[in-house]
Formats: sequence, structure tokens, C-alpha cells
Amino acid sequence: MIAALLLATAVASNPAPPSFAHWKYERSVNTHARAGTVSVAVPPSIYANAQPSLDDLRVVDGRGNLVPFTLRTPPPGPTVVWTSAALTDEGFVPGRYSQVVADLGTNGGVYGILDISTPLRAFATTVDVDASDDRRIWRTIRTGAPIYDYERDGLAANTRVRFPRSTARYLRVRILDRSALFPIDGVRVAAPAGSKSESTRYTIGVAPTKRNVPDRTISYRVNGIDEVPIDRFRVDSSTQRFVRTVDVQTSADGISWQTVTSQQVTRMGPGRAKLSVDFGETQAVHWRVVIRNGDNAPLSDVRLEAFGAPRRIDFDASPGMTYRAIYGNPSAPPPSFDYAQTHSAKVLDGATDVALGPPVRNPGFVPASKPWSERNPWILWIALIVSVGAIAGIAVRTMANPK
Repeated sequence: MIAALLLATAVASNPAPPSFAHWKYERSVNTHARAGTVSVAVPPSIYANAQPSLDDLRVVDGRGNLVPFTLRTPPPGPTVVWTSAALTDEGFVPGRYSQVVADLGTNGGVYGILDISTPLRAFATTVDVDASDDRRIWRTIRTGAPIYDYERDGLAANTRVRFPRSTARYLRVRILDRSALFPIDGVRVAAPAGSKSESTRYTIGVAPTKRNVPDRTISYRVNGIDEVPIDRFRVDSSTQRFVRTVDVQTSADGISWQTVTSQQVTRMGPGRAKLSVDFGETQAVHWRVVIRNGDNAPLSDVRLEAFGAPRRIDFDASPGMTYRAIYGNPSAPPPSFDYAQTHSAKVLDGATDVALGPPVRNPGFVPASKPWSERNPWILWIALIVSVGAIAGIAVRTMANPK
């Protein structure tokens, strides 16, 4: 209440600062009277009540003045460099698989992702991948990897297969369980992208839902990360040994779902586990994780964790001044400050970490009203009809009396 009174007094005495009555929520910035550049991580709870891009986020001081700031986003991940392979030994075993051998030459390097190019559209199948250094002795590095293309139905597509890092020159790719030849016109490999500079584990709620399907698929609805930028899930279980395909899916309405990625999680014993499912940063209203158990018993005590790179608010604090972050205005345009250009990366990296207080509804909140023309469309229609009638009358009189 005191903050609201200060804001109202400041706006009334100094008409230059904009009014913030249309911002629905506010949070105090706990600078503890520090002076200098400060930095605060945006908590996930803000995204549910702000614009997904955070364009309506503002920082206001105790006098009601708008404070210049920058919203730092994580740097883009490293560029993925692909290496194309020469294809040989193409073949088809009816009722079993289609096959191709990819030769990466002597400069394949280290890789962990394989991408398959095919002229087919609208398909869903699985892939086995074997590796060899001499084309005589083969070792299996991935089994049952899902590839699919549902884009014709407005859903997702995936033709990439992940596996433990390898330097083998040859890869044998088998498309399983096909009644006809599965054409492959290209294979390329790349090293998995490196880890991001900062990642935060978010607290989530999980609600499992069993599906009545033959492969005992179980989906887990994930709550608490609405519109939060997410780039990784960790899927763990008390089951001692397992290999499972995991789909990460998103939805705008909770009804129609799109697959973000499909990967395997594994545990082969103590210290031998791959439990992370990584993907490009994604924001969504609804999330779910689907575990495909096949004919295996469902995983026991499934535990899910979500990770993402947080956004940070950086600004300069004055000694003894109070600050608050305000948000919750769907029609607010993005702010425009030169703060990021006038402060070096070294200064921002050395900013003092501070925190936000709990969310509070702005006591002076006033919903942003629509323009007068949108609130009274019937008047515009009447004006249009009158104008058309007047023009028609003039036209009739002109034709009746050309002079």
C-alpha cells in the first residue's frame, strides 16, 4: 500500500514518468540498500502472469520513476557442425529392415548425433545403429530409436538419432519393421552441442496418467513451468537397469500435443546412466513427458526435473532507494533502453545478486481499456451506413439531373 501511495504521489507531482496503473502485479527488489549494479534472476512464477517474452517487465523506484535496465538472456548454444557420409550397401530384407552403411571417411571426428534424410513423408518407425572401424566387426550403439514425420497433420517430425559419442568410420543404419523399402538419400553426423553457461533446476509438479495402449506408455503432466524457457528434463527412476524412449511434448490447449524431442534414457548399473533429455529452449503453456515402456514393467518411482537458463534483470541501484519489478500488462510494448550498450559485459557479470520478494497485486490496478472505436463498433457501422446512403443519394440526384 505504501508503495502504491508513493507511486501515485510521484505520478501526480511529476507528469513525465508514465503511469503504471495497467500493470497488475509487482514484486519488491531486495537490494538491501546496496548501491551499484545489481542482478536478479527472473523466477518461473512471473511467466504465468507476464507476457511470455517478458516485454511488459519494468523496474520502478520508490518515487515512481522508470529505471533503465537490461533483460539478459542466455547466449546461444555452440553451432552444430554436420559431416555428411558416403552411402553404400543399401538393401532391404522383406519384413525385417532396410539398411544402409554410412562411410564418414578419415575425418569424421567425434560425433553423437545422426540425422537421416529420406524423401518419405508421413511415417513412424524405429532405427538401430551399429558402428565399425573396419566394416568387419560391428558393435551396436543404439537400438529402437524413434524417427517419425507427422507434419502433414500439423504435428512434429524427428529424423535424428542420439547415441554415446563415437569416432567409428562406419555406421550401419537399419530401419526396422518395414513391409517395403525405406529410402535413405543422406546420412550426416555431428557432435552434441555443449552445455549452456547457466542452468537452473525448477520445482515442478508431476501428475502421471496411464494410457490404455499395448506398449504400456505412461504420460506425466508437468505443472509449474507455464511459459518458462526450458531446455532439459532429467528422468530418473529407482529401477536399477532400464532403457526407455522418452518423448517431451508441449501443447497450447492441453488437448493437441506436439513432440519437441524423442530420446532414450538409460541406466546400465552404478555410474553408467544417461538420464538427461536435452533440446532447444522451448516455452509452452502445457508440458508432458511420455515414457514408452514397451513390454517392460513400468519404471518404478519416476522422478522428473526441469531445467532452463534463467533471464536476469540488471540495473543500477542508488543507496537507500527502494525498487520493485512490475509486470502483468498484456498490451505493454517492449522497453527500449541503452543500458546494455552503456554497461560492459564485465560490469554486468560482476553485478551483485539480489532477489525478488513475493508477488503482490497492484492495489491501484486498472485494466487497460480498449480504444473507443473498439468499445463502440455499432457507431462506426451506423456512420458507414449513413455515408453509403448519402453517396447513393447524391449519385441518384446526379443521374436524374445531369446539370
